[in-house]
Amino acid sequence: MNTILGTKSEMTTRYDNAGKRLTITVVHVEPNRVVEKKTADKAGYDGVVLGIGEKKHATKALLKKLVGATKAPKHIKETRVKSDVEVGTTVKVTDVLAVGDVVSVTGTSKGKGFTGVVKRYNFRGGPKTHGQSDRHRARGSLGSGTTPGRVFPGLRMAGRHGGSTSTVRNLTVVYINEAKDEVLLSGPVPGHVHSLLSITKTGVKKNFSGIELYQADKVPLAQAVVEDVTTEPVEVPVVDEALVESVVKE
Repeated sequence: MNTILGTKSEMTTRYDNAGKRLTITVVHVEPNRVVEKKTADKAGYDGVVLGIGEKKHATKALLKKLVGATKAPKHIKETRVKSDVEVGTTVKVTDVLAVGDVVSVTGTSKGKGFTGVVKRYNFRGGPKTHGQSDRHRARGSLGSGTTPGRVFPGLRMAGRHGGSTSTVRNLTVVYINEAKDEVLLSGPVPGHVHSLLSITKTGVKKNFSGIELYQADKVPLAQAVVEDVTTEPVEVPVVDEALVESVVKE
């Protein structure tokens, strides 16, 4: 197994042991369940279907397909890999990933709606002088003219932007928090918060120095030990009662 599923949690920053600031994406990787296994004899290829989460309402047909499962997973994704794991086995993050591994992360990018060519393809736009008051973000000429007299398919134009499958490669696993089922990756990943991600191990980074750990990462809050703080006794000054009575009478 070289692939595991997770959900995007948040983005933050950490510092490595050399003092360099890193852009970090926190991915929540709960234990994956093997819900189906593909073999070359039946399916024509080797693969494993993983599932995470819990679906509130599942059809009987889906539950029948998931052998030995009483509830259907919320997210299901297939990966083409030859593995010896059996259906119903639980795969943890430490079974697949380790600190210093180089991974590729696949997800669905954020949808940005209908956008122009400047935002969609980074066109520079038209000139901002000589009376071009309404051509700043226009595409420009299509280059067709009388010959060939039509627009070729595949030209970069305005249209639907985002909301497609994208992969970010060469990210490094900088830290794994087993108590919280979290994996910290060095860089941004596609998708919005709580979106499904597929993390695939592609190599190992040599001479990885690691990152500075927060105190919350070192010791879980439930197991934190509070040291007893001892304070020295404070001396209370002695007040002369006769002096107090004389002040009150005056």
